[in-house]
Amino acid sequence: MRIQPKSLQQRTLLYAILPTFILLITLSLIGFLLARNVLIDQWGETIISKLGRSADLIETKLIEPKKLLMLLQNDDDSLVNRQLINKIADQIGEFDIVDDVIVDWPERATSKRPMTKPYEVLPDHGEQRFQLRRFDISSPRYDERVKNRTISLISEFKGMDDEIVGTIEVIISFDDLLDHIVNASWWTTNKAYLLDGSHNVLITTGDRTDLEDNYPMRRYGTVNDLEQATIRALESKNSGTVLGPGIPPEEINGFYRLDQVPWTLVVTAPGKKVLKPIITLLRYYIISLALCIGLILIFMRMSMSRVTEGIKQISHASNDLASGNFGPPLEAITRDEIGELTENFNKMAVQLKQRLELKKNIDLAREVQQSLLPQKGLKVNGIDISGAAIYCDETGGDYFDILEIGQRNDKIGVVVGDVVGHGVGAALLMTTVRALVRSSFQQSGTIEEMMDNVNKLLYQDTAASGSFVTLFYLEINQTAKSLRWVRAGHDPAFVINCRTNAYSELRGEGVALGVDLDWKFTCNELLLSEDPQAILICSDGIFEATNEAGEPFGKQRVHELLQGITKLESENAVNRIIGKIQSFVKAAPINDDITIVVLRIS
Repeated sequence: MRIQPKSLQQRTLLYAILPTFILLITLSLIGFLLARNVLIDQWGETIISKLGRSADLIETKLIEPKKLLMLLQNDDDSLVNRQLINKIADQIGEFDIVDDVIVDWPERATSKRPMTKPYEVLPDHGEQRFQLRRFDISSPRYDERVKNRTISLISEFKGMDDEIVGTIEVIISFDDLLDHIVNASWWTTNKAYLLDGSHNVLITTGDRTDLEDNYPMRRYGTVNDLEQATIRALESKNSGTVLGPGIPPEEINGFYRLDQVPWTLVVTAPGKKVLKPIITLLRYYIISLALCIGLILIFMRMSMSRVTEGIKQISHASNDLASGNFGPPLEAITRDEIGELTENFNKMAVQLKQRLELKKNIDLAREVQQSLLPQKGLKVNGIDISGAAIYCDETGGDYFDILEIGQRNDKIGVVVGDVVGHGVGAALLMTTVRALVRSSFQQSGTIEEMMDNVNKLLYQDTAASGSFVTLFYLEINQTAKSLRWVRAGHDPAFVINCRTNAYSELRGEGVALGVDLDWKFTCNELLLSEDPQAILICSDGIFEATNEAGEPFGKQRVHELLQGITKLESENAVNRIIGKIQSFVKAAPINDDITIVVLRIS
């Protein structure tokens, strides 16, 4: 579904504010993720460092008993006797974290040394010697004798035949060994675990009240996915961090594996706690961003309201202007683009009003010009004359006229003129030519003399401007049964015999009116045939009319049209010619005025 903003404010919100907001949110999320990784790395480094220090303290407490036991664990196949074993056991029992040391010889009574009695030295049996295996460490248990939780470091003695002949067990106080851990801040403020080599939970946060808990408490990795992910990480490295699901992660684990004993310290912290600084910053950022967006929207509404009011004012004025209502000039209330648009609108309105008035005057001029053309044809004594003018602008420079000359109207004159150019200027010059021709041909004299007179009078008006007029004057003398004509730079007229379809042109010498003051026109004459004749006098606009492909109508098509009008009355012939031209040009504009006059002489 495509969203279409209906106002400028909606468009600004959709295409400016909203993308900016989305970009800022995206950048903040990217920044949050980057900062999250930095904080998690910092937390991991810190917690692993704390776990490492705690592990070092555990191993420091175990290092001395282990060193003494290591004296019995020789790798060079050297043997020890019972006397040495008893002596080392006595030294181990002196450490603070050691609750008891038990040396067990199955073939005789076991010697046990309580913490309150001196160690009983076992008698030596001559040269009998033993070898000690490497020790194992037990899980925590509750010892009734010492009323405390303990762990044991256990090793076995092997005889000369590699058989197990005895064991030594160092019982260590579990709570004394871990007191610095359970009292540490990272242990009390987070969920923490101590795991054995099989990933069993030996002790966890808060496990100090019930000394008789069963061990191991449970297998780590059976509660959630984060524990399972931590187990997988333990298999590949000795320390690190593991993230739980979610953004920010719900929980984060840090782990550290001890070197001297097969134990692992694991700390679980809430993700929000670890990432509290960046979450707080993000919260403030979002609140600040929301406030900024709100202030921007308020400011935009205040500023855009002035813009939209100005645009609405121009819109309403434009609508009134389209309806022809010209109101007072609009007030430019701002100095920005809207104010400039308002001023330009006022200028446009003034110019449009002037143009409308000018168009009104031009329409009036068109009506006047059309009224100067013959409003109907002439039919008299076998002579049938009709004409039409098509202007490419509101007014034009072409004209035609029908004159009845002589005291008995025994002469009929037909005039077709074409003023250079078109439009208002050509129309004004056309009215001048029409007046000069009419006044001159109503006087006595020959056709040549009257044409010379028109040329002289027109030259006085057009010499400075360079304007001129081509004109074809044809006179039918009914008494003499002849045609007489003068060409003043105009195209020849076309004559066709309506019985034989014989085709000819009425030619003759002559220059356009208003060009040469000293030019003398000559008159041409042709006797009328007994057969009916059709004569076409036109302006060059008919030949230059072009279709959409730019092809001109041309004289050849005019010749073909003559074949089809021999049996038509003059008015029908004119309509057919105009129809053919219009169907040829179709939607292409007409670039020059077209004037057509058809005479039919029976």
